[in-house]
Amino acid sequence: MASYGAIAGGNTRDDFLNSKLIILWGWNPSVTIAFGMTSFYLALAREAGVRIVAIDPQYTDTGAVLASEWIPIRPNTDAAMMAAMAYVIITENLCDEAFLTRLTIGFEKFRDYVLGAEDGQPKTPSWASRICGVPAPVIASLARDYARARPAALMDGIAPGRTAYGEQYHRIAVALAAMTGNIGVPGGNAPGYGAMGGVLPPVSFGPPVSSRMKGGPNPLDAASAPRPLEKFNSMGSGSARVNRFHLADAILRGRRGGYPADYKALYMVTLNYANQCSNTNKILRALKKLEFIVVHEQFMTPTRNLLT
Repeated sequence: MASYGAIAGGNTRDDFLNSKLIILWGWNPSVTIAFGMTSFYLALAREAGVRIVAIDPQYTDTGAVLASEWIPIRPNTDAAMMAAMAYVIITENLCDEAFLTRLTIGFEKFRDYVLGAEDGQPKTPSWASRICGVPAPVIASLARDYARARPAALMDGIAPGRTAYGEQYHRIAVALAAMTGNIGVPGGNAPGYGAMGGVLPPVSFGPPVSSRMKGGPNPLDAASAPRPLEKFNSMGSGSARVNRFHLADAILRGRRGGYPADYKALYMVTLNYANQCSNTNKILRALKKLEFIVVHEQFMTPTRNLLT
């Protein structure tokens, strides 16, 4: 939402066939199935001669079967490599200036950061190489290829974003796509968590699910009076739902903190809060305060292990 003004903006998987270059960054779709037919269309793209590059610390199934090239990288250093790619694209005048001028704001400040005007450290490929372990010539070459291949799809997997400061990785991915004019075009992609899917299930839009069910609206929502912290509610005014980033505070502080209830139980369905919420230590402290917790999962997750 902060980058695009919409939740979903990426291209659908069949559009891989329109790409000239596909970069699978921290993403192993052969194993982690996200939206159907991903591997199928990647296989078709490879058969059609589309160059596919996999950037991953591990030589994954995707790197072995679907990619034509594997670039190993140290975990949690992805943003540094992306910043160095931005440096090459900027200094070698490979930006899509028309796209940046017409459809973006704030690029000047990002450019100052990349060139070192902000902190005195230009984000060169040599600088990034010492951090991420990828040779500087490889970084520079990939940057040139991504900028020139157009259209090119930068597919930023979710895993690198699940690290400390991982949001910066997604933000720079968005910047790279904007710099090269690869957003909103056939064969391109709008990177960023949430945009990877191309489209979201219809249930994500429109009226709350409860209003479309036979049982009618949630009575707790209906009885919810305006509260001092109602701006933190994910569904807006008049809803008893709490934004997930305030879940720990809601449990620890309850009604005294302005939240709808003093929570005693939590039912988690395919949710792994130990690695899906900000401030892991705080969320675990909150979960341990509850009297009853159900973890509804196929796997023994870290959340389940840490709560026993």
